[in-house]
Amino acid sequence: MSSYRFNKFQKEVEENVQTVIDLAGKMLKEKDDPWLHFYIGAALGSYYYWRTAKSKFLRLITFWMRDKRELGLKQLRFAIEHGRYAPNEASYVLLMALFNEKKYADAEVILEEILSRKKTSSLSDYYFRGRLVAQSGNWPEVETAFRTILNKIENYKFTSIGYQVECKYWIARAVSEQGHKAQALQIAREAQLQSKQRNKEEEIESIIENFGQIKKNLEKLIKELKKANRKSVGS
Repeated sequence: MSSYRFNKFQKEVEENVQTVIDLAGKMLKEKDDPWLHFYIGAALGSYYYWRTAKSKFLRLITFWMRDKRELGLKQLRFAIEHGRYAPNEASYVLLMALFNEKKYADAEVILEEILSRKKTSSLSDYYFRGRLVAQSGNWPEVETAFRTILNKIENYKFTSIGYQVECKYWIARAVSEQGHKAQALQIAREAQLQSKQRNKEEEIESIIENFGQIKKNLEKLIKELKKANRKSVGS
């Protein structure tokens, strides 16, 4: 459903985004208001980064669109450093962008800054913590992060099958990396079975990968675990 909405109204979305950018640029020139610079800067930073980072055209025809990812990252950093209300929202956008750029060390710094401003961690905080420590191979912490999320969302009023499946994938992978292949296979199979219950018309995509990619990752993990378990039985 998410991709359908984007494809059906893509032209209108692009036109409205450009209108907002033009108006924002005009306001920045006409009004000497520092708050405008902070918040419009955050919005433009987010737009410039993701519009370029996710552009299929850029990958195919690199001369057609300037790569404005670094400009976007700089604008987001500026909004975080100088805005009164922007830091929290802009920090998550920057965190996601840095993860997308595979700048994991920088992303960890931003996550620690976010956590230092809060009393309790959100699901997004646990999610990014899990994804970042997975890059460094800290599998016990990966397992802890995604089990924490799963425990919180399993009985939630608005059930997200996709999110539960993704959590179980990462738990299974973390358990596998810690040497418990049979247990990991059981968790992965549960996730695969549960994935069939997801209604794509009602659920949005995950933060980083779409559900199709999550299912592929899960299938690959199950295949690897089956092979590992056969070897274990035969030895």
